[in-house]
Amino acid sequence: MPDPRVTYVGAPSVLVLQPGTCIEERPTTVDERVTVVACTDPAARTRLVGPVPLTDRPYRGDALTRTEAVDFCGLSYSDGEVNGALVPSRDGWVTNVERTGYCVEYLGGGSATSVGAAP
Repeated sequence: MPDPRVTYVGAPSVLVLQPGTCIEERPTTVDERVTVVACTDPAARTRLVGPVPLTDRPYRGDALTRTEAVDFCGLSYSDGEVNGALVPSRDGWVTNVERTGYCVEYLGGGSATSVGAAP
């Protein structure tokens, strides 16, 4: 896990980070570059909760992929800390064969109805 006293700029994606890591952004996909910050930092906007293994199948679109991730997160993390999910972009799915999402807690807002969207 990154040292919480140090800001790491430009991690290639949330997939290289560990659960419990906080980031400055509210990304919409797992493919976006992010900045890691301490979870106590007022700039922390998203806390990574855990990975989501997605079904290995042809890409069915953002909405269905996100619904699959939200369903997994709801079943896997029932203590209420998860209020969103990040999924691979279409390019990540098709080009990079990425099949992992991430359950997240949006800090200071966000909800499962706006999953993956920056409020």
